[in-house]
Amino acid sequence: MKTQEQLLIERILKKDEKALLEVYTLYNKKLTFFVTKQIRNKEEAEEIVQDIFFEFIESLRNFRGEIGRAHV
Repeated sequence: MKTQEQLLIERILKKDEKALLEVYTLYNKKLTFFVTKQIRNKEEAEEIVQDIFFEFIESLRNFRGEIGRAHV
């Protein structure tokens, strides 16, 4: 059975813009909270999170369907 994240990635790869919004909705608040705690600056944290989402979207261009495998 596929995870919610796997299903969202599949939809994003099929150019489903609603899936991108779902990812943003799922993770934006959590990421912003985490980054704000680390750097103690909410405005800067929001910029960092925006950069994270941008990088996520850009990284999908090179995605080869290997969900669950980290590439370092």
